[in-house]
Amino acid sequence: MRVRDMEFQIPIPDQDESFLKSFFRTLTRKYRDEYTPMRLTLELRIMGGSDRIMAPQAGNNHTASIEVLTVPDAQQDGEWVAFMQVVSDKWMNYKDNSKTPMRLNTRPHWAKEWETLKMGPRNLDARQYLRTESYRDPIVNFKQTLERIGMEQGWKMEDIRARFSNELWDAIVYS
Repeated sequence: MRVRDMEFQIPIPDQDESFLKSFFRTLTRKYRDEYTPMRLTLELRIMGGSDRIMAPQAGNNHTASIEVLTVPDAQQDGEWVAFMQVVSDKWMNYKDNSKTPMRLNTRPHWAKEWETLKMGPRNLDARQYLRTESYRDPIVNFKQTLERIGMEQGWKMEDIRARFSNELWDAIVYS
C-alpha cells in the first residue's frame, strides 16, 4: 500500500510529558475536523537518544518519535502539505521545562516527508533550517569524521562525496 508519511523526533526533557501533549493534540486535530488528511495511522514510539552524529535522536536522553501516515489521495485533495506544516509547527515549538525555556531540537526523520516545510522560529526552508540551525554543529563533526576516515583509507573528501552523496546530502551537508 502506498502512503504519505511524516515523522519527527522530539527530545523528551527529564521530568517532562509534553511529548504526550503533542501526540494527543495531533489526535485531537484529526477528530476535531470533519475532514482530515490523516487517514491511516498516528504512531508514538519512545526511544533513547543516539550517539550517531547525524541521527535525529542525537544528543537526546529520550526521544518521542511521532509518525503520521495517510493515503495518497490526501495529497491529491490538497490537504496533506498544509496539514504537515500545522503539525510540524506545533512539534517544533516545544520548549524544555527549565526556568528559561529553550526550544527543543525537534528534527524530522531523514527518510520521511519534510522537504516542503518551513521550520524553526525564522520559518526557514527545511533544508536551510537543518543545515544552519538544527544540524549546524553535527555537520561540522560529521565532515571532520569523514575526513579522518578518508585519510586513514587513502580517500579525499571529494572521493567520499562522489561515492556516497546525493542531491539532498549535497544541499545540506556539503553546501
